[in-house]
Amino acid sequence: MLVKRPSGRLDGRFLWPISCLGVYSRTMPTRFFRFFTPAAVLAIFVAAGCDNGENPFTDDPVAIAAAPDTFYVDAASPGGNGSPGAPFRLISQALEFAYLDGNVSTVLVAAGDYRESLRIRAPVRLLGSRDPSRGWGESASSRSVIIGQQLDNQALAVSMRFLTGTVELRQLDIVAADATGFGASSIGIHATDIADLQLIDCTVIAGTGSTGASGEPGESGTAGEPGDRTEPGLFPIAGGTGGIGGNFSTEQQIPGTPGQDGFCADGSRTGGSGGLGGTKAEGSPGITGTVGVAGNDGVGAADSLRVGIIEEIYVIPFGASGGRGTTGGPGCGGGGSGGSASVFEPGRFTYTGFPGAGGGAGALGGTSGFGGQPGGMSLGLVAVKSVVTLTNTTITSEAAGSGGVGGDGGPGGRGGSGGEVLTFVYPPMVGGNGGDGGPGGYGGGGAGGWSVPVVLFEAILTRDGTSTLVPGTPGAGGAEFSPGNGGASGQSLDSLFLVDPR
Repeated sequence: MLVKRPSGRLDGRFLWPISCLGVYSRTMPTRFFRFFTPAAVLAIFVAAGCDNGENPFTDDPVAIAAAPDTFYVDAASPGGNGSPGAPFRLISQALEFAYLDGNVSTVLVAAGDYRESLRIRAPVRLLGSRDPSRGWGESASSRSVIIGQQLDNQALAVSMRFLTGTVELRQLDIVAADATGFGASSIGIHATDIADLQLIDCTVIAGTGSTGASGEPGESGTAGEPGDRTEPGLFPIAGGTGGIGGNFSTEQQIPGTPGQDGFCADGSRTGGSGGLGGTKAEGSPGITGTVGVAGNDGVGAADSLRVGIIEEIYVIPFGASGGRGTTGGPGCGGGGSGGSASVFEPGRFTYTGFPGAGGGAGALGGTSGFGGQPGGMSLGLVAVKSVVTLTNTTITSEAAGSGGVGGDGGPGGRGGSGGEVLTFVYPPMVGGNGGDGGPGGYGGGGAGGWSVPVVLFEAILTRDGTSTLVPGTPGAGGAEFSPGNGGASGQSLDSLFLVDPR
């Protein structure tokens, strides 16, 4: 005759229906029953007049004795109270109730797939690959597989923090999801400040890291103001003023004066040359201002690591971002056109020549593109100030993410057009166009992610001869579609030792 598990649960207590006493769903702490043998409990019910068949025992050959410190989980269960005959459906349910109960130290998990991420909040023995049909003994052929889900952008299968007791994971296959989003990492197990973490007969497989985000492109440079028939464009880099027309004369034709040269960003008049003044006709046009030089490309990310914290909790390594380029140089202002000669027709008419047109203003250069972001990591186990023991356990990391491509530099602004003077005698006189700004430099590519089965932040790892660490493929540096400088590729290592940044 075997003890049945209590039929329900509320606030850390079990619900035991005692209908023979006229009381339903009465709650009793589990520790109450631990002071009595099954025979004693049966005697209490008989003494209370429980003769209607509702005793708490069963002769069901499938049922087993319910250990008071154990919960049971079966993915095939419709959901229950954690007893052998009515197991929880999710491991996370058992772990949470074990944490709240405070007396449960063991969770037996039937073979099957469990699509959930686990957070272990109390010391526990999590024993997988069990067969309910064999009295919850070890399965001869099937395994318990924990398939982790997304934690925001990061993929994390199992996590635990600040536990002074032992956490034992046995006969479990732990598989982290592939990371999604940009530059996200996939982590099989993350353990922070765990006094004793034991992995026995387990496999841990990290998913793939995701590609880093591309750098944002630069902005276009500010265009130059156009010149007009009387004034040059002044902003941002002023053009030259047109020459003065030849003065009125009743005796001879007076030539016009040359147009002024355009300005450059340093304030010098080394921009487009002013046109020559006309001697017998129109002044010559101003010269277009010099185009700005292109900005330099950003430096590709180095093969280095920095340490960061995700979700304000989990310490993990990150790769480096690509550098930003430099802004393109400004164009110079266009030269003003020369003034025309005075008009002189003896015996008929004479008048002052036309002034030259102003040059267009030079434009500013485009700003540089931003650096690409690092690719995500593939990390099997991350241990922070913890003591970890591996026994017959394999930890595998998969492919890390590629670094993001550097952003394009912004195009330089268009130089302002030169002004135009229309005359009824001579052809139009035109000021020089302002120089276009130079394009901004490309951002550097981000670094590729690293693939590492075990990352230790001031942690201690011990493994036996049957335990193996299998690294995957590192991520490539971000450069595939960019003419800018590429980032460094990541690395593939068995293990990595770092300093806890907290």
